[in-house]
Amino acid sequence: MKKLFPLSIAVASMFLLFGCKYSNIEYSPQPGTITGKEQAKAIILKTLSEQPRKNGATQLTVNDECITFAEDRRNLISGGSLNSGMAIYYNRPDQLILISRRGKIFYVDLLKNKILIYKVTCFTEADAKQFIDAFKYMQNLNASPAPVIPTGLTAPAAQSIPSVPAPPADSF
Repeated sequence: MKKLFPLSIAVASMFLLFGCKYSNIEYSPQPGTITGKEQAKAIILKTLSEQPRKNGATQLTVNDECITFAEDRRNLISGGSLNSGMAIYYNRPDQLILISRRGKIFYVDLLKNKILIYKVTCFTEADAKQFIDAFKYMQNLNASPAPVIPTGLTAPAAQSIPSVPAPPADSF
């Protein structure tokens, strides 16, 4: 029993030392920090072009609707790499989460229905927050408003399609 006590202390200290390396940072986008869509697109382009080489994007394009890029992924079978294209539409992610890794590296997780779409790496908290502000600005520009029915008008009634009689059995 005496031999298990030091071992349990060592295991508990390892959990404390290495267990808390990621933490969520509560952040609400600041609408006044981005002044226009060109500034927002420039921030998104800069952030994505600074991704680490492992996640580095090539053929990066930022437009009014989406971000398109290609990523080189290693092919384990051939030993080479595959170039896969991807598009992230601004209206697709429903949640952006800011995560800190020991206060040194910051990630912005783009989620849809709690499923990770893409992970953006930033080296400062300010850059991560600026990316979130720019992305949310572009999301707000691309938000599709709900259709408005003017007062006094009603939606058209459903129309029924007339039934067509079946051809006679001996016509073939």
